[in-house]
Amino acid sequence: MNQDGYQPRTNHQSPPPASAGQVDPPRRNRRMVLRIFYFLLLVMSVSGGILVGLTFAYMVDLPEVEGLEDYQPSVVTEILADNGTPIGQFYVERRKLVSPREIPKHFHNAVIAIEDKHFYSHFGVDLGQVLKSALANLMAGRVVRGFSTITMQLSKQLYLTPEISVSRKIKEMILATQIEKNYSKESIFTMYANKIPFAHGNYGVASAAEFYFNKPLIELDLAECAMLAAIIRTPERYSPFNNPERAMTRRNLVLRVMHQEGYISKEEMKAAMEKPVPTVRPEKDSTFAAYYVETVRQYLQQQYSSKQIFSQGLRVYTTLNRDLQAAAERSLQEGLRIYDKRRGWRNELENVLQEDATTDLATYPHPDWKKRFRVGQVITGLVMAAEADTAVVRIGDYQADLDRDSIKWTKKRRVTDLLKRGDLAHFRISALDEKEKSMTVELEQYPEVQGAFLAVENKTGAILAMVGGYDWERNKFNCATQARRQTGSIFKPFVYLTALLQGMSLDDTLLDEPFTIVLSNNEEYAPRNFKGKYRGEITMREALAKSINVPTVRLGMQVGIPNIIHVARKFGIESTIYPYPSTALGASEISLMEMVSAFSVFPNEGLRVEPFFIRRIEDIYGNVLEEHTPVIHEVIPTETAHQMITVMREVVSYGTSVRAKSLKAHVAGKTGTDNDYTNAWFIGYTPSITAGVWAGYLQEKTLGDDETGARLALPIWIDFMKTYLEDHPDETFPEDTDPTFVPPRRDDEEEGEETAPEIPLHRKRKIIEEDILPC
Repeated sequence: MNQDGYQPRTNHQSPPPASAGQVDPPRRNRRMVLRIFYFLLLVMSVSGGILVGLTFAYMVDLPEVEGLEDYQPSVVTEILADNGTPIGQFYVERRKLVSPREIPKHFHNAVIAIEDKHFYSHFGVDLGQVLKSALANLMAGRVVRGFSTITMQLSKQLYLTPEISVSRKIKEMILATQIEKNYSKESIFTMYANKIPFAHGNYGVASAAEFYFNKPLIELDLAECAMLAAIIRTPERYSPFNNPERAMTRRNLVLRVMHQEGYISKEEMKAAMEKPVPTVRPEKDSTFAAYYVETVRQYLQQQYSSKQIFSQGLRVYTTLNRDLQAAAERSLQEGLRIYDKRRGWRNELENVLQEDATTDLATYPHPDWKKRFRVGQVITGLVMAAEADTAVVRIGDYQADLDRDSIKWTKKRRVTDLLKRGDLAHFRISALDEKEKSMTVELEQYPEVQGAFLAVENKTGAILAMVGGYDWERNKFNCATQARRQTGSIFKPFVYLTALLQGMSLDDTLLDEPFTIVLSNNEEYAPRNFKGKYRGEITMREALAKSINVPTVRLGMQVGIPNIIHVARKFGIESTIYPYPSTALGASEISLMEMVSAFSVFPNEGLRVEPFFIRRIEDIYGNVLEEHTPVIHEVIPTETAHQMITVMREVVSYGTSVRAKSLKAHVAGKTGTDNDYTNAWFIGYTPSITAGVWAGYLQEKTLGDDETGARLALPIWIDFMKTYLEDHPDETFPEDTDPTFVPPRRDDEEEGEETAPEIPLHRKRKIIEEDILPC
């Protein structure tokens, strides 16, 4: 113990003094650390200098981001029905813009969790993720992990090409920091949600919500939001329509990460994981109102630039009524099918085995089978086997049975007279069992005949429904607006109207006896009645109601054909009308649009309102670019209009349109058939709407004997009116328009008889290929 009382440890030995030239080990270690530090500092300085130099070099070529708030991505133009629901779209990229408040919280959280969990703490570049990715990629010897933030992804989508390179990544990082410097996190996320692709031509989360789930973005639940967030990484790879299993795995990963990050509870996660992913695209009928939408497109192209139409998100508010449009399409198609069956079986079937004998019928795909099946639907089926009394038909995953009763209309005795193995034919689904995957079907065939339908609102001129043909996919020619055909007897009301305007009465008599007119070129014209029946003296009222030819021509010559043409012009008919005697019988070629608009003057008490189909057009910000203003013409006195309503109600009461009495409603109208039964018409009206039907072939040929307007067109109109009258059952015409006369029944005539006009004295116009507009 020393004098201070401290006892040193006995086993401690002082180190020997360093020999000359030896360096103390701790000092050597410190020198090594300093050298490494200086080396790293040098590397960092050089790297920093290089990075700064590259940054300045790249910044020279990079766009400015300060004006990003004015950036306008390509946005879909929507065509809307009268209730605001979409009926069509025009676009380069299918995108709808949403505001921050329209983005569901679950989608926001799902994207943050799976794509960029440090979104709210980094400055556009997540340095921690950069270092982790660099280490992982270095150890793997290849790129196995990325480090793109939401802001970097946005910068790539906005400004850069999809190339994979170091230079592009540096540009992403530079742009991301600039974007973060100028915009809030909320703005950045909203721009990102509106910009990113979601596969199948969809851009932005709003369009993706409608495409994958057939609902507005704001209505998405947790599982659906997670599914959309899962798609972002690689849209085509993770689309549930392309690979449902991979999509579900990715979606469930998103849900687990959301739970780990505290966005959802464990119970919410499990409940969402139990929900299936969408595997069948929501059925959207691209042919619904297709002729109407095409008419809108043609108008827009006349008034606006292609950029405005396809990229700037116009909203076009139309007059189309969805329910009436659906009724018009259904009624026209069904009526044309019924007519086509009357013409018999044509045996024009494609056989897949004739094209390729090795085709596996059990796995053969057909585009029709992507649709959802429903009772009443007409769809393509593949004949798997056929016997005398039955056939087995495959429609997608369903097996359908066809028996002899469903082929009676073909007038064939055996199924094998019609079908053989490998045939593709049309079938109507009459019964459907989803559990057993079985159907009962009836044989159909695709009609060759075409038709058109148009309905307008009398008071406003609004076009409520338009069908330009049987099938838009096969025929783009709009027979409602583009086709001009001989009108036949539906032109006769203008002859009798001209007489009323000249002071004659519906009770004045006309002579119904054969006569001959010598024309200026010394040719003779002898009008004749349908089936050669003549009645002697007959009132104007009965002559029009029963659509009798000879007295109509006599009246036309009496009042003057030029005067009739003048009246027709006042009714808005602009097509060429020739000053021939046969004009009184509808020899001139006029469009369905013109005739329906003209007929609407009668129930509108003498006023003609020009037809229109667009109420207003707005830009993406809601500014009104144009708005419809009604154009009204006073055509005839109210009293005269009422007289015409009266006599055209008598057409229904006892004339050629007597079938329409089955509606038990206030309706009026006129049938029309031209010579050789080439065109069949019916135009009728209620106090509120006027609707017309035309049927015929594109390349003009006869519809067949006795295929009159009363037989072919009128049933289509009646079927449509049943739908309309369900919501308008109590419409009535003015009291002074009630039918006032019912003639006694003649033994030699048939109730509901239809008549046909003579052949016109000018060359018939043919529809040629050049008339058909491009799609």
